Order: sequence, then C-alpha cells, then structure tokens
Amino acid sequence: MNKKEAYQKQVEAKLNEWKAEVDKLRAKADQADMEMRIKYHEQIDELQARKKEVRSRLDSLQRAGEESWQELKKGLEEASDSLSKAFSSIKSKFN
Repeated sequence: MNKKEAYQKQVEAKLNEWKAEVDKLRAKADQADMEMRIKYHEQIDELQARKKEVRSRLDSLQRAGEESWQELKKGLEEASDSLSKAFSSIKSKFN
C-alpha cells in the first residue's frame, strides 16, 4: 500500500468515526426539550455540511494522480481539522 492509499484509508476511518459521533449527538438532541433540540439539530446540520466538505475533498484526492495528491492533502487536512474542532465544540455543549 502506498502513502496515498494509506492516507485515504486513514481519512475514511475518521469519516466513519465522525458518522458514529453524529448519530450519538442526534440521539442526545432528540431527548432534549424542544428549544434545545432545535439548536442541537442546527449544530448537527453544520457538522454534516463540514463532513460533506471533507468527503468531497477526499473524493478529489482519490481521483488525483500520484504526483498531485500531496497538493490536495493540505486542503483535506484543513477541512478535517475544522470538522474535528467543530465536533469538540459541539460535544462540549451536549454534555
């Protein structure tokens, strides 16, 4: 397995982990009172949008050739970091 494939698998695993986290947050949000439920679902929607961006960047990286994938990696890492920080922020609000 080359570096590109290993990196793709790593990001794919993180996306699966984030999906599980979103599912947990949704379950918690559904148990909150109506006002908080709306706020939580808005934040979850924001997470979903960021997750879609990471997925889109991963798809672009997968299509990239061996020479150009490193250029795309930086943008993917920035999007992943942003999503990770958003998860941390939202998870702290749910507790």
